[in-house]
Amino acid sequence: MEWNKLVNNNHGTVFSDVAKFAHLLRWFGDPILRTPCQEISPHEMNTLEIQELAQKLIAVLKQIRYVTGIGRGLAAPQIGVPKRMVAIFQAGEYQILVNPKISHISKEQGVYPEMCLSGMPISANVVRPWRVDIEYQDMSGHYHNLWADPMLSRLLQHEIDHLSGILFIDKADVQSIAFVSDFETYKTQSKLIQLEQT
Repeated sequence: MEWNKLVNNNHGTVFSDVAKFAHLLRWFGDPILRTPCQEISPHEMNTLEIQELAQKLIAVLKQIRYVTGIGRGLAAPQIGVPKRMVAIFQAGEYQILVNPKISHISKEQGVYPEMCLSGMPISANVVRPWRVDIEYQDMSGHYHNLWADPMLSRLLQHEIDHLSGILFIDKADVQSIAFVSDFETYKTQSKLIQLEQT
C-alpha cells in the first residue's frame, strides 16, 4: 500500500493499522528500548538464533509495510532482542545490517520531523548530521562501508541510536514534540532541511 492509498483512508487509519502489530513491537516505555545492545560476535553469525533474528526483523517490517505502507527501518530491540542488528527498506529491497556503526559524519546538519514505529503517533524535529558513513557486516560476516545519502543517513542514525538505547525524542527539539493526528499533513510537511553552518 503506497501513500496515495493511505490518503484515501481516514487520517488515523495508519496509526490504528500500526497498533495491530502491538504484539510484535516494543513501545516507548519498555526497558529494552533503553538497553545498550550486544555486538554479534563472529561465532554467533551463523547460529540459528541470529539467522532467525534477521528473518524475523525483515518479516515484521514487511508486515508493517504491507498493511500500512510506512516503515523504513526496524532495530532488533524493537522486537525485544538486545542485539546489534537492524533491517532497512530502501530502493524496493530489504537489507540486514549487523553491528552497524557510524564511522564518519559530515559537518553539515539537517533537521527533520521524525517518528518511530515504537512511538507512534509522536513526532518531533531532530537535528542530525546531514550525511554519515556506516560500517557494518552482512549476514556472512563480511564488512562493508556505506556513504549514505541524506535521507538514508537520517534513517541509519535513528536505527543505530536504537542499538544504544537512545530514542529520537532524546535528541528532539522539546518544543516540537507533538502527537500527529493528520498523517497526510505530516507526510506533506515532512521535509528534510539542511541547516546553514554557523
